[in-house]
Amino acid sequence: MKPSGRIPCLARRLAPFAGTALLAFLLLIPGSDLRWGEYAAAAAVTAAVLAGGVLLPWRNWPTGMRVVPALLFLVAVFLMRDAAGASTAGVSILAMLPVFWLAMHGTRTQLLAIMSGVVVFWAAPVAFIGGDEYPVTQLRAATMFIVVSGIVALTVQRLYARVRREAAASRRREQDLERVAAIARDISTSSDARAQICAAAAEISGASFAVLLEPDGDRLVTSASFGTHVGPMVVQPGAEPSAALLALHARAPQLINDPATNPAVNRRIWEAFGSPAAVLFEPVLRGGEAVGVLLVAWDEPVARGIAGPAVVVRLLAVEAASAIERSDLLARLADMAATDPLTGLPNRRILDAGLEAAMRKHDVAGVCVAMLDFDHFKAFNDVHGHQAGDRLLKEAAAAWRTHLRPGDLLARWGGEEFAVLLPACDLAGARVVVERLRSALPGGQTCSAGLAQWDGHESASALLHRADTALYAAKRDGRDRISVA
Repeated sequence: MKPSGRIPCLARRLAPFAGTALLAFLLLIPGSDLRWGEYAAAAAVTAAVLAGGVLLPWRNWPTGMRVVPALLFLVAVFLMRDAAGASTAGVSILAMLPVFWLAMHGTRTQLLAIMSGVVVFWAAPVAFIGGDEYPVTQLRAATMFIVVSGIVALTVQRLYARVRREAAASRRREQDLERVAAIARDISTSSDARAQICAAAAEISGASFAVLLEPDGDRLVTSASFGTHVGPMVVQPGAEPSAALLALHARAPQLINDPATNPAVNRRIWEAFGSPAAVLFEPVLRGGEAVGVLLVAWDEPVARGIAGPAVVVRLLAVEAASAIERSDLLARLADMAATDPLTGLPNRRILDAGLEAAMRKHDVAGVCVAMLDFDHFKAFNDVHGHQAGDRLLKEAAAAWRTHLRPGDLLARWGGEEFAVLLPACDLAGARVVVERLRSALPGGQTCSAGLAQWDGHESASALLHRADTALYAAKRDGRDRISVA
């Protein structure tokens, strides 16, 4: 708490106690034969205790010293009582005030210390002063006072401790929600949502590592991890015990603080990950369906309950389901934007990017482009139908893939026309590759091809245009042949 806010806060806390003490001082004056010296001393000690409680940084004192103001207030109550005539003063009840204060704001040790002070407050005057003012019979009332105040003080301390724990847990939950919300915003724009989910799970829960497992048929496989160098792992159903599969099928988290002896833990995987002391298997749910399991591990056992780290992971798992769905959707959209839906080949956008990259990487003799176009494809469609034509395009694409070298790029240019990028290849080598493609065309069909080699200066569009011009020259010269630009 900031210093500027500490004083008003303490003043508000002390106000009821100060008001009660002031009332006692005022009530002693009418009809009393006061010993004014003791009365003034009691007032001075009380004022010093209250002022010190507000102004001094007593929270920074050693634990044993923090009980001193409460003990001094007991001294003030004794002086007040003695000033008014002890047994008839009626102010002994004020001895409850420091007991209540430490019950609310002190430790158990401090409370026991002030209770010891209350015993001395009652017993010492009887033992050392005695007489009519402090008769032995007063000890009966003192004993009941001490017992009742002790019971009340211990009860109040337990209640206050519970309230403080719940308030702290509420603040932590609020902070956790803010952190999860901030992480969710980052994940939603991440290009690798799965890896970021694992990193966030380990960070916000204080875990040593986190692993995301996702279904692959009946088994679970690692799709991302953070904090561990263990490679991808597979969890097979039935073959071994698996708390991960249990969490997936039951759609309920499994927090295990004794993984070394728990029969649900897969010991092979547990040992591979370094034998952590605590493991959480948190299902990732999407619309009630489990779409994955977030495995989070700690080097020490972790607390259960509303303030435990497992709760933070659960909050993150809710966001993880949406993040994974968004990531997969974006990946599919990106794939659709780069892929021809009929043949599954890259489209012309990818070919353009690949050609630009090849021109930056290879020398003049190393980049060739070929354009291939089916002969009489319209007539084929008219005779066999468009479905047969589509099937021919797909079969040709599948066959041509197997005849290309690593690094070559086959793309659908449009209609029945295809383009092939041949990096690190001269004209002679490119002709061999294109002839191999033409001979692999299924169904006895033929195609024409135009081939061009980059001159080292022209743009990608100029090179493609030359290859396309060569293709039309092959068509014009009778089809079923290669024409070199």
